[in-house]
Amino acid sequence: MKGLALIAALIAAPLLAQPVAAQDRMTAAHCTDSWAALAEITGVPAEGSTAAPDNEGWCVVENYHLQGAGQQRWQLGQLRWRATDIARFIDDDLPPRALEVRGRNLTMVPQTDDPVLAYALSLQAEPVVTQFRAALRWDGLQNALVVDEALLVFDEGNRLSLTARFEGVNFTNSDTMAASLQTVGLRSLTMSATFGGWFERLLGLPLALSLLEQGETPPAAQVDTLKSQAVSALGRVSRTTLTDASRAALVKFIESLPRPRGTARVQISANPRLDAARMRQVATLQQEATDAQIGEALAGVSVQVNWTPASPAK
Repeated sequence: MKGLALIAALIAAPLLAQPVAAQDRMTAAHCTDSWAALAEITGVPAEGSTAAPDNEGWCVVENYHLQGAGQQRWQLGQLRWRATDIARFIDDDLPPRALEVRGRNLTMVPQTDDPVLAYALSLQAEPVVTQFRAALRWDGLQNALVVDEALLVFDEGNRLSLTARFEGVNFTNSDTMAASLQTVGLRSLTMSATFGGWFERLLGLPLALSLLEQGETPPAAQVDTLKSQAVSALGRVSRTTLTDASRAALVKFIESLPRPRGTARVQISANPRLDAARMRQVATLQQEATDAQIGEALAGVSVQVNWTPASPAK
């Protein structure tokens, strides 16, 4: 069941910093035990790293190294966390009632058996993420998981932040937590993203490999076709869900792909909430879906979008 606890409380850390509550001061036992529990859940070794409390009551791990796939090695400059009622996670396999996570300088360093080349490559390595922060809490009275703020900073001019509220979440015990996987749903979300190159740098390769095909049609032409299909699909979404202004902003963003430059802001509200069943309904919509099917899948969903292109470089 600790796997469920990780899904519910810790896996959000790389994406989610303002204080959400008066957090407990972490003790040495809190730090070592929660770090060991996380290593057990993920299968990621904790050897060679020490978790200890700092003067502010945060657990801290410095310069953590992780072996990636193939010849990749990841280095995290610092990871800090604190929680309210962290004993729930350590002793009872349940998420803490509130969690804050902060980190900086996540870097990928290619690995080689040549020590000189390894040293040279380490000098060239730049952080993929310069900082991330997370703040989330469980409201047991309303059975809601609240992301008070989430922040990813890739580098200057490239960042992603969000706030969100998920309802139908009951972390009272392991049984209600497991049942929550079927009832949890998105009630609201606000996301802001500044694009200065991170989109194509981080998502370009996986998107190209999954969406583009080998053959006579050049990749750039395939991208243009996919963009046209996306714009056509937007035209079938009702004004109740997507206003004309938001539709126009989304079209402008799509047209800027695959190298968007600017700032996007998206606000989503759903009543009833977007639970797993509704998300599957939306995800399985086919191109030949009727307008009635699209309307049913998105009933009660409102999406507002703003796109501000960056000023042309002088």
